[in-house]
Amino acid sequence: MSGSATSTIRLDASIKEEAKLRAGRLGVSLRTVVENDLRRFIDGHPIIDDDSYVPSAMLREDIEAANAEYAAGECDTIPSGGIDAYFANLIEANR
Repeated sequence: MSGSATSTIRLDASIKEEAKLRAGRLGVSLRTVVENDLRRFIDGHPIIDDDSYVPSAMLREDIEAANAEYAAGECDTIPSGGIDAYFANLIEANR
């Protein structure tokens, strides 16, 4: 680990205790559980694993705008190099 930081979060006491007990049964610390979930979040894994997710009004508007741009042919294609290559080309083009 390159360094550590302390974070304070407010949790329901019963949730914290149940999570701590389960982590203990698995032989890991609660810190390990939280770090694992944060790593999964950073890597783009879904936060919610079921179908109950409802996008916000802002996200729905963004999706509608993107669909309209796509329908009008106003979108770029991602090059075979992937999204990183796309953004590198976009940045270079705007210099």
